[in-house]
Amino acid sequence: YYTLINFQSSPEYTAELDALSIPYQVEIRESTNYPSGYVIGTDHLQGTRYDLESGTVVTVYVCENNQSY
Repeated sequence: YYTLINFQSSPEYTAELDALSIPYQVEIRESTNYPSGYVIGTDHLQGTRYDLESGTVVTVYVCENNQSY
């Protein structure tokens, strides 16, 4: 099992998923509440344990905006 967390930079987050062979897709979400390029959610609840053997595709929501922090 792998515990899904949010609010990491997208490259760090997807590198972890790649290393664990977890299939995922990225969807861009506009928000001025978070820095651009950060994971702001997934289609699984934060802290959910993901069954590595299930092969379920995880949707990763990445923030995109024009804000600089």
